[in-house]
Amino acid sequence: MPDTMEFPNTRPVDQGENALSSDMDDFSVEEAYRIFLRNNNVSSESHYLHIIKRICREENIGLAALIRKKHILLQYRGGGAKAIGGISEKTQSDYNSHIAKFIQFIDVSGHPINGDKEGKGDNPIPPPIKPSTFFQGLFLADETCHKIVNIWERRKNILLEGPPGVGKTLVAKRLSYALMGGKADDRVEMVQFHPSYAYEDFIQGYRPTGAGFDLRNGLFYEFCAKAREAPGQKHVFVVDEINRGNLSKIFGELMMLLEADKRGPDWAVKLQYSGERFHIPPNVHLLGTMNTADRSLAMVDYALRRRFVFFRLASMVGTGRFNDHLRGHGAPGALLEHLNARIGSLNNRIKNDLGLGEGFQIGHSHFCLNDNPRFDDDEDWRRWYNDIIEGEIEPLLREYWHDREGELEGLDLYWRA
Repeated sequence: MPDTMEFPNTRPVDQGENALSSDMDDFSVEEAYRIFLRNNNVSSESHYLHIIKRICREENIGLAALIRKKHILLQYRGGGAKAIGGISEKTQSDYNSHIAKFIQFIDVSGHPINGDKEGKGDNPIPPPIKPSTFFQGLFLADETCHKIVNIWERRKNILLEGPPGVGKTLVAKRLSYALMGGKADDRVEMVQFHPSYAYEDFIQGYRPTGAGFDLRNGLFYEFCAKAREAPGQKHVFVVDEINRGNLSKIFGELMMLLEADKRGPDWAVKLQYSGERFHIPPNVHLLGTMNTADRSLAMVDYALRRRFVFFRLASMVGTGRFNDHLRGHGAPGALLEHLNARIGSLNNRIKNDLGLGEGFQIGHSHFCLNDNPRFDDDEDWRRWYNDIIEGEIEPLLREYWHDREGELEGLDLYWRA
């Protein structure tokens, strides 16, 4: 299906005794229709969609109203009934059969359009999920998450940057679900760039075989091909540690195609190996993550930088949401007081260090808990905290100040009895 189905807004219609219930809006019916097309291997560019749009325009109704108002179908049969100009009777008959199958699909699947909120059958269609559902558990404000998703939907490409331990990967996954309107892992692909990653891995290149070399498509090429098959659904491609790769070398001639206004076949470019014309579909959204504390890496290429919208994720140690997280897992007040004071002071010191800065601060995820720990008393919490300091924080600080060992003298982060 196209990225937008462009149906007129639904107006009220008279509900006959055979009409379906009005529980479902046009958006949800469109989602159901996309699933129906995919399950039945029907091309989204078929004449069915063309006819549906024409009927909606002539009747001034939306898709949901069209499906509910079954008697509209009778008006488009051949043999003297109302017809659409330029469409043959056979096409009209095929169309009616197609829509009848779709209604049957809704009946079997238990879609809420039938008034069955729980769903039934083997393949129930889940209703769209509110974006805020996926923001739960993140330390970012919902307003911030909504802002990022809205900008991402418009600009197509965003980049999350920040020091290690601020939850960039987790935030990336949750934002992806929010953008897509559901937890659709089949429409999400992730890759981690590294210095050896190349255009041949990402787009297309020759690979050795037993008999010589074969031309093989890369991960992003295959992902775009998959997204073109479902143009009505958003697809997300996540590049972790995007600044670890040679970006000009990896993206090659596709750099221009990343721009939001240069998506689609009109902007297709010729690939350097196969010579075929390639474009990035408009339903592909890219998200990159960047570790600001890795000094061995180059900054993001300026040509790529202007094609992404950057959002900085900061350490949330000492914030209300961070404290609520630990309290929710049973952390004692004494631990919170010590952790916030010592790590907070350390982060201020790192921020004001001319050789480091805010991008090197200690992230909150070092101290986050996924499960409820079985701690009996403060001593268990003390041991847990001190183990993190010894095994995670101190080695990081030694790397930060490897040429200034004096910075570590007198620095006492441990929680002592």
